[in-house]
Order: sequence, then C-alpha cells, then structure tokens
Amino acid sequence: MIMMLGKNKLIKMVEQHFVHMMKEGLQPDSSTYTELIGADFRVDLIEKAMKAYELMKISGFCPDKLTMSILIRNLEKAEEKELVVRVKKECANYIDYPEKFLKEIESTNFKRRLLDLV
Repeated sequence: MIMMLGKNKLIKMVEQHFVHMMKEGLQPDSSTYTELIGADFRVDLIEKAMKAYELMKISGFCPDKLTMSILIRNLEKAEEKELVVRVKKECANYIDYPEKFLKEIESTNFKRRLLDLV
C-alpha cells in the first residue's frame, strides 16, 4: 500500500497509513521502511527519508540491497555527497561483499546517465 501511494506521490496518505499501522499495533518491517524511504525520495523529502532509514536501524532491521540502492541512487541524484559517503560506508555493516555491490550500483548509475544523454 505504501509503495503504491508513494509512486503516486501521495505522501500525506503514506504518512497516515504508516501512523495508522503503528496505532493498530502493527510494527513495520524492513520492507515497510524501504517503501517509506522510497516514497519520501519521490517527493524530495531527503531529510525524512534519512530519518526513516535511521528509524529502521534503531528498530532492529538491517537495510538490504534494495534499501541501500534506493538510498545511494537518490542521494547521488540530490547531490548529497556527505550522505552518499556515509551510506556507502554503512554498506559494509549490512551487505555481503559491499565492494561488489557498490560497483554494481555505480555501473547501473553510469548506464542510466548515458541513457539520459541520448
């Protein structure tokens, strides 16, 4: 649900749904946090996305490759260099073979930039 609302940039509804889940006693999981992070980035709420990322970690969930990809790509797009460096360093804590993962991210981003130029 959060993903669909986020794709449609209905961030208020995303937030309401998230709060409603919590009130009903449903604890978010890593997928929920990842969807929340993605929704925040879709409407350029970088600070909120980073707060959701921190909340995810505090809640005991480890970011996976999808979460880290969303963070890195969107932070690079927003030219948040310090945050990119920080998140890339944190990959070592959560991702197996972080160097390989980061090379894959860089390769994909390079290909996307080439397509944007064409």
